[in-house]
Amino acid sequence: MLGVLAVLAVWAAFTAVSLNHARQRTQAGIDRLHQARDVLSPAGLVRGQGIGLLRAAETDFASARRSVRSPLVAPLRFLPVVGRQVRSVDALTGAARQVVHAGVDAITLARDELRRTQPQGHGRVVIVSQLGTISAQAHQRIAAVDLGPKQALIGPLSRARERFAVELRKLSDATARSTEASRGMAKFLAGPSTYLVFAANNNEMRVGSGTFLSVGQLEVRDGSFNLGPMTPTEEFALPPGAVPVTGDFAKRWGWLQPTQEWRNLASSPIFPTQAALAKKMWVAAGKAKVDGVLALDPVALRALIEATHPVQVGGKQYGPANVLQEIYLYQYAGVSGYPTQIARRDRLSSIARAAIQNLQGKFKIADLVDALRGAADGRHVLGWSSDVVEQRGFEAAGVAGTLGRDSMLLGVHNRGGNKLDQFLDVKSILKTHADSKGTAVTVAVQLHNVAPGGLPQYVSGPYPNAIGSEEGKYQGLLVAELPSLARDMYITDASGKRMTLAAVGPDQHSYVAATFFEARRGQTVEATVHYRLPPGDRTLVVEPSARMPAVEWSDGGAHWTDSSPHSVAW
Repeated sequence: MLGVLAVLAVWAAFTAVSLNHARQRTQAGIDRLHQARDVLSPAGLVRGQGIGLLRAAETDFASARRSVRSPLVAPLRFLPVVGRQVRSVDALTGAARQVVHAGVDAITLARDELRRTQPQGHGRVVIVSQLGTISAQAHQRIAAVDLGPKQALIGPLSRARERFAVELRKLSDATARSTEASRGMAKFLAGPSTYLVFAANNNEMRVGSGTFLSVGQLEVRDGSFNLGPMTPTEEFALPPGAVPVTGDFAKRWGWLQPTQEWRNLASSPIFPTQAALAKKMWVAAGKAKVDGVLALDPVALRALIEATHPVQVGGKQYGPANVLQEIYLYQYAGVSGYPTQIARRDRLSSIARAAIQNLQGKFKIADLVDALRGAADGRHVLGWSSDVVEQRGFEAAGVAGTLGRDSMLLGVHNRGGNKLDQFLDVKSILKTHADSKGTAVTVAVQLHNVAPGGLPQYVSGPYPNAIGSEEGKYQGLLVAELPSLARDMYITDASGKRMTLAAVGPDQHSYVAATFFEARRGQTVEATVHYRLPPGDRTLVVEPSARMPAVEWSDGGAHWTDSSPHSVAW
């Protein structure tokens, strides 16, 4: 009897150690999947990175499965309670290996496709279509995974299963987005279609993008691009009523006459609204109908140049290292006064045209996607199409310029007509306080004008038509785009006094509050945005503003910039 008890004790100890080892390895594998979540996104799949993390996760799950499939652990499967736990671990680790294999296969196939050639023309359409097929197959395999028993699991195992389910949903969503992005891009590349292209200057900001200073027509056909001349948007000014403004955009921003003055189209950060109006405005200006709209600012142009090769404009070469400084400041050196013809010689449009024409030559698609990923994350490249498939592709690729219902975007709308945004430092401190009525949210903003003296008038002002404009003074609107459920919004100055709101109310899925401010050279203006969220709302996504330099954010001990979306929870 003692011998039997001793054997049972050893067996019990062994099974306990085995099950604990399986739990630890399963947790480690789930952690690695969390780190590898981005590898099956549109950009991740094209870059072909992340196999190391997936294989490490596979090793963890394989080790866990060996532990629960040991002959000495097998008898536990038939016990009423313990058996369910063992079967659950077995199912989880088996499912995890299926997910890992689907991911590794997708990345390997994508890498092989992209290594074969540097496609041009129709070859680009073919290769992007193949990437869509690869990601669709990965999505089908991941969506079909069975996680096994869910009910009556012990605490640690139940939590592990729930964590795995969350990661599985996100991996499935990533492959679905990769599929949509590839299909949309393949249709866009195939054409034939005509797109309106804006060169946006984020040295003169609007909300969520730079000002649309020049515009041209891009012809897309069978993987090839042809961009016509870029012309200042001021040459296409429209008479009142030529294109009516309706809905929230009219109520919040109609006073800026956005369909007469192209430079005010981006008063709201919701790009589909801007683009749909731009399409109508282009026709009203006597031009041919277009199928979609693209907007690229200097950061996006730098990415294009980095992925292809430097460009030559006006006898000077522009590469990734010097293109931003040249566009933002150096091109205006030696310009006296405020000549009206300056828009015609602004190099932004010339560099934009040259960078897009680079796409006619040879380049690696992986390099282009990798270079554009940061620009896309920061709203430096935006796309809209009237075609459903192409629009879904823009949305999946993260360049549609939309806001979610839990999004918050802090923007500054330049109203001084100068180019001083490069010298306006913006810092924001986010605070949340939850109570029985919901959550009180405050965003304390500091706007510091660090413009140096001696700048050309075209950069530092005064702009002839701006009321109250002075040399070196920044005039603008502080604009807060808030979550759809935000209420009781207002803005206070440094003394706590409520400021007059130039715009307030719904803005599609968001609520907006905006107020006017001025900051002379060396001056810091402080303002605080206040609003409330209802009970149960405990997350925010701080969206990028497309500013350069980016807005600096802090929340307790966390610090980040709005160069990409950032989630906050409390």
